[in-house]
Amino acid sequence: MRDRPAERRRPGLTGVLAFASGSLDAVALMGLGGAFTSVVTGNLVFTGRALGTWSGASVAYPVAAVAGFMGGVAVGTWVAGLAGSGSSGAHWPRRATRVLALESAILLVLNVVWLGYGGRPTGVAAGLMLFFAALALGAQSAAARNVGGTPSTTYLTGALTTLIEALCRGRRADPSAVYGLVGLVSGAAISAALVTSLRPAALLPALVAVAVVIAVKLHDHGREKHEDVEPRPQEPPSSQSTVRPPAGAA
Repeated sequence: MRDRPAERRRPGLTGVLAFASGSLDAVALMGLGGAFTSVVTGNLVFTGRALGTWSGASVAYPVAAVAGFMGGVAVGTWVAGLAGSGSSGAHWPRRATRVLALESAILLVLNVVWLGYGGRPTGVAAGLMLFFAALALGAQSAAARNVGGTPSTTYLTGALTTLIEALCRGRRADPSAVYGLVGLVSGAAISAALVTSLRPAALLPALVAVAVVIAVKLHDHGREKHEDVEPRPQEPPSSQSTVRPPAGAA
């Protein structure tokens, strides 16, 4: 099948996207108000804790993150819908890559703003950056929903559950889950190290990771388009299709 090389790359690319998710989460926890950019469950717990302890100041950041993530999913779904539902590259359709392009644009702006603040935004600036970082990962989640197998690149609890279940039952583990978990931890570790040692560059790994995925998929889509328009070779005439003589001919 012509899609097989691109399909083999899919688990690795979803792992790279999970790397971007872990990177952004680490920066948000350490430098953007202490909320997650993609783990909505954790942010809802933070919100409930703030409400239960009457801490109005600490509720703003998780609420901003949840709102941003919801907005990103909505915008990403809308962008994917604009691209139609063509079947070309069914394992990773072009509409998913278009949504990732939107995410990369948001991450580029975030990197510029982060640098402008010297990696130390505070107050409203930190809240707005958290909102847009969550918006980017919400869009990434919407993109992943269009990929074959609907892998998760931002919330990995389900991937971990699937992996442990497969191991306990002696089944082959989903490689997307393995790559996703490794990517998430690696992204968080690298960006956390950058926050402590080279703070202005802490958001750069997420941008580079998404850009790499887009570059690989643009190459794949170009090859798919070429194969779609390439004329098929004509079949030779069948040796059995002989002309019969007219009835009554000697």
